[in-house]
Amino acid sequence: MSDRSGVSGTSVFVFTNMFRIRDLPKKDFNHYNVIMKRVPDGPPAEVKVRDRRREIIHKLQDDNPAIFTSRASYDGMHSMYSVAEITQENFSVSMSKNPNAARGWFDIAIKRVNKISPSDLKKLMSPNGANNGQANSVAVNLLQIIVSQAPNIRHRFALHSKSFYINDDKVPTIGPGIQLWHGFFQSVRPVLNNMLINIDTSSAPMYKAGSLLDVAMEFMDQKEIRPFIRLFDGDRGPFALRTLKSFLKGVQVNVPPGEKKVKIEDIVLHAGYLEFEKGAKQIRVMDHFMEHHRYTLRNPHAFGVRANKSAVFPAEVCRIVPGQLYKKKLDGRATSEVIKHTSMRPDVRLDKIKKAVSSDILAYRNSPFMRDAGMNVDIDPLTVQGRRIEPPAVVYGDDRLANIQNGGWNVTRQKFRRPATIVAWAVVTFDPASSGAVTGFVREFRQEEPEIRAGNEARVNQSLLEAAQACVSNVPGKPKPSFVLVILPQNAGPLRKAVKQWGDMIEGIPTQCVRAGKYERPSDQYLNNVALKINTKIGGINSVIADRVPAAQFLTHCMVVGCDVAHPSPGVISRPSIASLVASLDECATRYHTEVKVQPPRQEAIDDIGGMLQRAIVQYRACRNNFPDHIIVYRDGVSEGEYVQVENNEIAAIQAKLDELEVERGHKARLVFIVVSKRHHVRFFPKDQSNTDRSGNLHAGLVVDTGIVHSTYIDFYLQSQGGLKGTSRPSHYIVLKNNAGLTTDQLQQLSYALCHVYAAATRSVSIPAPVYYADRLCARADFQFKPELDFANDGATDTSECDLQKWREGLGQAKLNQQMYFI
Repeated sequence: MSDRSGVSGTSVFVFTNMFRIRDLPKKDFNHYNVIMKRVPDGPPAEVKVRDRRREIIHKLQDDNPAIFTSRASYDGMHSMYSVAEITQENFSVSMSKNPNAARGWFDIAIKRVNKISPSDLKKLMSPNGANNGQANSVAVNLLQIIVSQAPNIRHRFALHSKSFYINDDKVPTIGPGIQLWHGFFQSVRPVLNNMLINIDTSSAPMYKAGSLLDVAMEFMDQKEIRPFIRLFDGDRGPFALRTLKSFLKGVQVNVPPGEKKVKIEDIVLHAGYLEFEKGAKQIRVMDHFMEHHRYTLRNPHAFGVRANKSAVFPAEVCRIVPGQLYKKKLDGRATSEVIKHTSMRPDVRLDKIKKAVSSDILAYRNSPFMRDAGMNVDIDPLTVQGRRIEPPAVVYGDDRLANIQNGGWNVTRQKFRRPATIVAWAVVTFDPASSGAVTGFVREFRQEEPEIRAGNEARVNQSLLEAAQACVSNVPGKPKPSFVLVILPQNAGPLRKAVKQWGDMIEGIPTQCVRAGKYERPSDQYLNNVALKINTKIGGINSVIADRVPAAQFLTHCMVVGCDVAHPSPGVISRPSIASLVASLDECATRYHTEVKVQPPRQEAIDDIGGMLQRAIVQYRACRNNFPDHIIVYRDGVSEGEYVQVENNEIAAIQAKLDELEVERGHKARLVFIVVSKRHHVRFFPKDQSNTDRSGNLHAGLVVDTGIVHSTYIDFYLQSQGGLKGTSRPSHYIVLKNNAGLTTDQLQQLSYALCHVYAAATRSVSIPAPVYYADRLCARADFQFKPELDFANDGATDTSECDLQKWREGLGQAKLNQQMYFI
């Protein structure tokens, strides 16, 4: 709910991928709680699999048409919504094909817990209407379930999911055993005076469907069954087993009899020969399949899968169920394939969305759930008014201005604003094929040759240390070298990690890595990028915002903070989450103090944010000989449902520390706290092609703060970067605290200015530099743990609890924590 006082910029009208819900439900909806239990011979057990719950509720409604007079909408777990009054609370449903069978029965308890009226939905769109916590959540969930019910059922995706994917619209292979499915995202969003649906194209990696054995062989890069089986028997057998288990754990497969669905819990080698107790005798799995299924295993030596704690099924009889999301991290090749197949020009993307809205793909016109609710959706995207604000003046050495064109500028013939002083430097090459190319690459930076040495991968620390000592041997006082340039082979992840641990954690010497394929024939752009990073790491300043810019004047007595939290892979509970904080130490917001902490896995709230900020303030005062007048915190990674939690925890903790500072030192710093969100699906599209760049995107500097804004908080969308490939993504800024009393226009100008000072770029970036730095700091945390903890190996098959104390003791703060070592 923006305060538009003192707005600036050129007005522009744009399309957005928001569609207005023209007619909201006019009837009361009953909200029911659903408890569903299996009825075996023993005590009832709750059904937890969403697909199974959906099937049972579908059968329940088919069996009881007199009670379910209109089709109830169901979220797949415990919530059901219906205009009908369901007075009967207890039901029994048989899912067996034989209605007289004793097994296959389920008890269902349905109890009304709430009623949602049309007035409840209207409140969501009123000023301050989003502040009613749980009641609002239920009302929005009702609309979300109604909207997504028909396409999610049709394409067999979870009823609570905001995205569905289409089997017939896919890329067959993006990596071993992985496909890419295309589909659509839809999310109901109450905004001031409107109820909208945010609709976007969406894509997701999926496990390939079909033969489990074939997919496993493809994943392990094996074309013949015998070499594949032998993989698990040699010296590399344990590693191969862990690799396959990590890939397949949790995948659902259909198995005989009756193609029942089970989840893979473990991998069993030579499954056909495994013996189990059956009656009074031991029997092999292969013999069991012959006796009971009349099936002769062709490959009894191959692996099998364990499911339901003890059941074992040979891989050759298992078929992977289609439509299962691959949630693990993709490798570089697969990521490149995803980017290649998902990048769409804005006009193509909007056209695809509009066709989905007006057709049966989203089924708004034909959905029985929408029809029963009386809901209608506009088929035309919403038009909103935005503004294009001017970029700040970016200054290099000799007060020369950068010539900014659509978010980018050229640094040819520019000098650093403050070049760092280089005492001495060394080059260590671990690339055996480097030969004379290294010397030529080095001369591109400085005419005189530094100490160049060949490194030994078996003795990384010693190789680096010897080179570092040699390059300062003739320097008075023998100080540490300014930096070490390290030449790496093309694929050298573990080697790079060892180099960074030596420089960041052991010696406190900045390191800059370059890899094969880049340094042999470097482009000017690559050389500039390396130079920007080196100058920043060793204490220099590349560029600043010009003094005359109001944002720069405000920054003079302000500490700018970026915070982020990075989580382990989905399902991993043995690794902690990483919280990071960066805080500016100079008047230009170019130098930063850094800190990383561990906290419980998947916890978004930062545990010790008050203490982290307090330590940053101490460092700020040490550098500036004063306390900051203002502290602006940019917080990444917070979802809309967590705003209140952030206010009650993180903002309260920071404010308590600032109150202590006021009591102890008589200094009152005013806090501004802004959540920055990149992970959303709002996009903007030109109405007039004259407002676009070469990529078809709107020009950098687009701000939208009307029409689609929050009903409670000050918020705005800022598309700060120029178009590159595909459709540009704006960042969403939500202001949770504004003790400084800044106008929305001032907040927008300041945020846009901070997008122009990311040290390693010669273009504006998509988020303010401190947010980018906090994100980079989380990613670098792996290098700050003791190597034996192997933090990057997230233990996808490890089900042990997270030992926080072990991780806390194993995490160190970088010796370069007041230098930009993470760039």
